[in-house]
Amino acid sequence: MADLDQVMEPTGTIGQARRLQHACLQHGTAVIAMKPYAGGWLFWKENPSGVVLAPLQCLAYALSQPAVATVLPGCKTVEQLNAALAYLTAAPEDLDYSAVHTSARWALSSTCMYCNHCLPCPAAIDIGRVTRLADSFAASRSDSARQEYAGLSARASGCTQCGECLQRCPFGVNIISNMERAAETLGL
Repeated sequence: MADLDQVMEPTGTIGQARRLQHACLQHGTAVIAMKPYAGGWLFWKENPSGVVLAPLQCLAYALSQPAVATVLPGCKTVEQLNAALAYLTAAPEDLDYSAVHTSARWALSSTCMYCNHCLPCPAAIDIGRVTRLADSFAASRSDSARQEYAGLSARASGCTQCGECLQRCPFGVNIISNMERAAETLGL
């Protein structure tokens, strides 16, 4: 650890991540927090944590963690970038994330963040995208999720259950179960 000056890791309260943060703090190693929005989960009322946060609250939570020096929010649009930059001038009440402390389900281990660290898939499945579509369909029963899924070149039903993705996932997600669920709910 002494030879490292920074470590990148997904934000969260998962035990292993928390231990890594404290070890980094002890050794003066900066942590670069990734995925502060938990793949968009934290914006959905139906998310498994039971806590809904605004982007500013997610950034405040991530930056408050031990040894975290900066956050990589993964902005895809100018609007998302501007929303993240609003952190710099936000009022304290807009940064309040205390709701996370009231949820016993806050630790999002075993929850897909759609980061695709599990790739490459030997069956060429875009695992994060397929899981996001299955979750979106489960939350809203929207035909748009099914339509997007129908346009994919590799679908969940093509999963060979080889387990390569399981070894790469930093969140301990049961990806094989997610692919079975996606194949069942999205069809095709």
